[in-house]
Amino acid sequence: MITKQAPITHSATGVQASGSFGIKTEDLSTIFHILRNQLYKDPRMAVLREYSCNAVDANVEAGRRATPIHVTLPTGFSPVLKIRDFGNGLSSEGIFNVYVNYGRSTKGNTNDAIGMLGIGSKSGFSYVDSFVITSYHGGKKTVYAAFIDPSRVGAVNKLSEEDSSEPSGIEIAVPVKNQDIDSFYSRAMSLFINFKVKPKIDGWGAYKQSEFDKKHQEAQSRKDGYRTGVSSSVLIMGSIAYPFDTSSFSTNDLTPLHHELISNGVEIEFNIGDLEIAASREALQYTDATRRSIIKKLNEIIALIQKDFQKKVKECKSLFDAKLLWQSVNKYDSEYRNLRQIIGKAITWNGNEIPNDRFDFGAFTIPPQSTSALNGVKTTGVQTEPDLVLACFSRSGYSRVNGMAVKVIQAESNVVFVENDSGLINGIKNRVVPLIEGQRKAKVYLLTFANSAAKKRVLDVTGFDAPLVPISTLKAEPLSKYYGSSVVPNKKHSTNTFTFVSNPNNGSYLNRNVDFWEQADVNPKKDTGYYLEIDRFSFVLPNQQTYYRDARHINDIIAAMRAAGVTVPPVIYGFKKSAAEAAINNKNMVNIFVYFEEELKKLAAQKHGAFLKARERRHLINTSLSVHFLSNESSYLGLDARLDAFFDKYRSSYISGANPSDVPLIQEAFKTLNVSADKYFPEYDATALNRDLCALRSLFPLISHIFNEGFIASAASTKMFVEYIKLVKANAEMAETINKLRP
Repeated sequence: MITKQAPITHSATGVQASGSFGIKTEDLSTIFHILRNQLYKDPRMAVLREYSCNAVDANVEAGRRATPIHVTLPTGFSPVLKIRDFGNGLSSEGIFNVYVNYGRSTKGNTNDAIGMLGIGSKSGFSYVDSFVITSYHGGKKTVYAAFIDPSRVGAVNKLSEEDSSEPSGIEIAVPVKNQDIDSFYSRAMSLFINFKVKPKIDGWGAYKQSEFDKKHQEAQSRKDGYRTGVSSSVLIMGSIAYPFDTSSFSTNDLTPLHHELISNGVEIEFNIGDLEIAASREALQYTDATRRSIIKKLNEIIALIQKDFQKKVKECKSLFDAKLLWQSVNKYDSEYRNLRQIIGKAITWNGNEIPNDRFDFGAFTIPPQSTSALNGVKTTGVQTEPDLVLACFSRSGYSRVNGMAVKVIQAESNVVFVENDSGLINGIKNRVVPLIEGQRKAKVYLLTFANSAAKKRVLDVTGFDAPLVPISTLKAEPLSKYYGSSVVPNKKHSTNTFTFVSNPNNGSYLNRNVDFWEQADVNPKKDTGYYLEIDRFSFVLPNQQTYYRDARHINDIIAAMRAAGVTVPPVIYGFKKSAAEAAINNKNMVNIFVYFEEELKKLAAQKHGAFLKARERRHLINTSLSVHFLSNESSYLGLDARLDAFFDKYRSSYISGANPSDVPLIQEAFKTLNVSADKYFPEYDATALNRDLCALRSLFPLISHIFNEGFIASAASTKMFVEYIKLVKANAEMAETINKLRP
């Protein structure tokens, strides 16, 4: 990013001597200590942010703007944060002449890059005393160690160099403290959702990845560079979100419209260079130029919101449309609800303000000869019926469609207005129900006018102009098409034994619980079979006696059992309480849920060992140490008994511990019975494995650094590790010999 520096004008007279500010060599450690330990308020976020921004800049500089950077988050088995770009990489000269120097940057002359200060590349020192830099450049892979040396200034050592066919770029590896691992996940989530090119992120599992994908998609849905209705206002530049500090503006800088937009929560994107940032990149510098840029953008957004809303107003073709717009603005989840000052206090139609989203017909639903709420005077005449009878039909949950008299119509979408032009009294539901049950309309309003003159009066005064569908044009359909038989046979209510029917009435979603049971001639005390207890044709699980479930859910349980590999009996009886009590003492009549649970226990026992072995393999794979060691075991066997023991102990799980694909199905089947599968498929206890890994790392301290991705790739590097093992072993033997010789 191009650095903005204000011009300096200076004149001096009578100067007798002068000097320049500077830093003495012996004071460098103090300055670097400040840059390392006092610059960042949040070192963990600093490490993620600075190295990720550098990685994005490297890709852009190399012409790979659309290439995602690769982030490997720390885990309990591999507590290392890795950030990899696919830029040009750095030669040794670039590392030693540019990378190591504070204030040196190649990005200060372009707004294509986020960085500019030459500080972020050293941010790792704000969190740890050493980290690893791997450069892929010119067909070579070169590994450097950056560390705080005894001078407290810091140094970089070149550790190795070998040929490599890997894509060019830089990888930064920063060791992470175990207690900080989870905090890196939350920081990565909040940081990377604003990256235009979504990074490839490993290490945090499928659930976190799914959550991140959703949040990233939402964040990238900003239209015209902004998004309203978010939790807090932020200013985004170079994919980094900075907090909006309104206290940095003077009282007159921000108008009431600005404050309404900010308090509603707004994310605003800026071009790189529009805002000035603090050296830590944790906040903005609210210079005059920065404040002007922010106010300009706020004004642009306000104008866009007003323009967009006025377009919606102009698109209204009727008073009903205008009231529908009013309703959408004032809904709790409306994007305009908290922006009313910006869009204006009123929505107008034909020059008149729209005060609400309702049409009030109350004055016309009482006979005209009564005191009229319309004009407050008595009227006379032969008409004894109200001008309008208004009814609203709807359904709730599994209930049937019902109608009720109303006096108000609220503007809503997915609603039909039907005029009873035929004066029907009977057969109305046969025409209305198909609109709701068949066409999935939310409501149907039925308007029955006393006569044509009454209709004109009502519509003229209320202004109601939504289209009316004549009921004479609607086809009458039998209600049994949607609800089945309207009469439940009384004999079912006087019967205690039934057979479960899985698909009554061709699977209609309107089936009632009673429809799933047919009478059965079975003796609970003597016959053989499988049953469940029912109450009012709902059923209960044996371990959940107070929670009744709809009979349709038996199909879900049966499907889960079949998927898990349990044989489902062809006939399942349903017994009311008295019959169920009689079946308890019949050993040949088994509760179906007890049978299902026992069968699942058998399947779980068969898979238990394989399940734990698969979990152990998963934990092994999550640590690069184990993966590389166990996949390259032939090179190290016989070198050290402790390495051999580790290999012998975990080789079987690593090589053959494939995850049983049917275990999730068994777990899901347990869940449908409201039975926890935890005691049959417990979480793998990694205590022993962690202990063995820690012991291995304590014996061979460099093993975690050596066994990183791709390092053990050549005969030379393998040979080097073999020599390291021998050296550690020799040192241990020498120490043992010295201890024996001591008096």
